[in-house]
Amino acid sequence: MATMQCPICDSEKIMSNLPIRDHQGLRLFVYVEEKPDALLFKRVHKGELHANACGDCGYVSLSVENPKGLWQIYSERKMNIPKME
Repeated sequence: MATMQCPICDSEKIMSNLPIRDHQGLRLFVYVEEKPDALLFKRVHKGELHANACGDCGYVSLSVENPKGLWQIYSERKMNIPKME
């Protein structure tokens, strides 16, 4: 496995794949709606957020579970937006 390196300070002291929770301990997610303009049945897809944190400078980056699946839904949604003339 390749060693992660901080993009700010070049440290290799990276705490990876840390769960992110709110003040009540609930996990945080990114949501992509298949049909955002629908009143009902928007078909929401979600991916849990995780953090990578540098143990030296404190820089934090975020990542999401299932980015390819979310991108597919998002890009298909963008292609189906009606064009106004």
